[in-house]
Amino acid sequence: MSSQVRRQMTLYWADQGRGYGYGVPIAAGFLALSYGLGAPWAAYVEYSTPGLSSHFGLPVWFIYAVCSLQIFSALGVLWRATAFWSASLLTVTTLGAIAVHLKVAEPLSAIPAVLYTALQIWFATRIRAANLRAEG
Repeated sequence: MSSQVRRQMTLYWADQGRGYGYGVPIAAGFLALSYGLGAPWAAYVEYSTPGLSSHFGLPVWFIYAVCSLQIFSALGVLWRATAFWSASLLTVTTLGAIAVHLKVAEPLSAIPAVLYTALQIWFATRIRAANLRAEG
């Protein structure tokens, strides 16, 4: 296995911040932890609170599908090879969350999604820039 392939398959903190800075591994860990725990919690709340999905105007299966995407993307941000696309997918889901919260006239409840979106965009751009530097 080539060293470049091996490097892409490792976790961020394995290279002690070289090329990425220390903020990227911290952000990756935060995103993985918050979505890894938050998405199952959201699915549980949906399951245990009848009528929540109808309040947002979404079918129940859609909420479970989004939670599943968030869990897999949370795992994906931990590895270099999938981090950019995982962060991009998380950004799309949080943009959808912002739109839904604004649609149901709850703009204050969209603030966490706005903050997550900003963090994910910062994370994705840092990863993309570091990958472009590494390619040449």
